[in-house]
Amino acid sequence: MGKTTLMKTLAGHLTPVNGQIRWCDQLLVGKSADQRARNGIAYVPQGRDSFAQLPVEENLQTAFSALPRQQRRIDPEVFALFPVLQQMRKRRGGDLSGGQQQQLAIARALLLKPSLLILDEPTAGVDIELRRSMWTFLEEINRQGTTIILTTHYLEEAEALCRNIAIIDHGKILKHTSKKALLQQLSVETFVLDTEKSLDSAPELNGFPTRLDAEGALEVEVEKGQGLNQVFVELERLGIKVVSMRTKANRL
Repeated sequence: MGKTTLMKTLAGHLTPVNGQIRWCDQLLVGKSADQRARNGIAYVPQGRDSFAQLPVEENLQTAFSALPRQQRRIDPEVFALFPVLQQMRKRRGGDLSGGQQQQLAIARALLLKPSLLILDEPTAGVDIELRRSMWTFLEEINRQGTTIILTTHYLEEAEALCRNIAIIDHGKILKHTSKKALLQQLSVETFVLDTEKSLDSAPELNGFPTRLDAEGALEVEVEKGQGLNQVFVELERLGIKVVSMRTKANRL
């Protein structure tokens, strides 16, 4: 079982041969599953999940397919979260860009006001700017009380968004722990140093691998157990003054 199979099973789209899935002490999958608990779960699958011939507005209304048409009211907050959908509410779903279709799928799921939102690679195939804005949006709805489970191939995305991380390989969970605990297991951490004067090449520091990044900042690798102070001793020996320091992003 892979990531997508697991997501579909959590959402009730697939039934496992054996075992149980519980959410808030309620059985989601298995004998005597509680359908009321499943009503609080929304699932956005991988890929484009829109009705190509329907306008954006009608695409959103399909979230209420069990209700009479006159009761299918779209919460204005959804358009506030996704302004582009407000602008294109009369456009067909198939005419939207890939990123816009992804926003449409998430917006439709949010209309159900789920307590658990399951997203299968929600930012796959979208440009960097949209990906960053979606990160901000997901963090906001999480702060408002929605629990989010997402799969991703972007390690920087997992590090930026997730509190807990599971690494799955060929259907087996290799690691399942908090992000903090996982990062503490790193044997090497990279620090990015901005120097007072630009460097033509990376200096040789005793015991610390170095390199210059694309913007000319100095990257220094520090192994677990090594003292960061020694890095500055080495830099001072070479007459290099540091004006700012940060850890390198995407440590995962």
